[in-house]
Amino acid sequence: MLTLIVSSVGAARVRAAGEFLRRLPAGDEVFVIAGDRRAGDDLVRALAGEHKATFGIHRLSLEQMASRLAAERLAREGLTPISRLGAQASAAHVAYRLTAKEKLPYLAAVSDYPGFAPSLVRTLQELRLAGVGGAPGEVGALLDEFNGELRENDFSDASLLYEFAADALRSAPIATPVVLLDVRTESRAQRELVRTLIETAAKALATIHPADTATQKFYESIDGVEIVTTAQKDAASSLERLRANLFSHVLRDAT
Repeated sequence: MLTLIVSSVGAARVRAAGEFLRRLPAGDEVFVIAGDRRAGDDLVRALAGEHKATFGIHRLSLEQMASRLAAERLAREGLTPISRLGAQASAAHVAYRLTAKEKLPYLAAVSDYPGFAPSLVRTLQELRLAGVGGAPGEVGALLDEFNGELRENDFSDASLLYEFAADALRSAPIATPVVLLDVRTESRAQRELVRTLIETAAKALATIHPADTATQKFYESIDGVEIVTTAQKDAASSLERLRANLFSHVLRDAT
């Protein structure tokens, strides 16, 4: 079962997560997955000041959780996570190869620019995270070549990481409580992993800012979700209200 805390006040979201953890038996295993790892550290550090037994709490980002879950399969299949620079080099290589074959009539003119490879990699990785099998035109040709480059060199990227992690959870559920502290689900691959985490957990609590409408809509699609909304008027001070409004704009601009 998932309890979803929706509040524009950061302190209210952290307080709800802390109350969830306090209700668990001391020393029990629990995963705290935070959108900002430092926020998860601060939450657990505050609990450590109140209780003697907090050794069962694991603090991770979503990507770190995925890496832990996918590690065995990556090793079994002999795959190496590709670095940022490695991904850019692969993107530049496939662009050069297609340009030489005159298959990039539009993008060839800009393929030598310094910012081309980093921009191309972001686009290709977003397509892979979204589960796009093919795309039209030159972008589709680049995606096909990039996919082939990864397979040929036994590389894995974030899309495979999240996919393998979700598969690992289905095979061996963690069956422990999970806290998702302001975790944004920005891709299909991330949403699938988070959904599997929630469905296989003993119980789960998630917190979000109301401006993150995409993540809220995703959480609301999960069966049995209980939504708890905290009004902005409950903010402790005018400073909290300023922070709430400020980050509302930041989140909306990012979505």
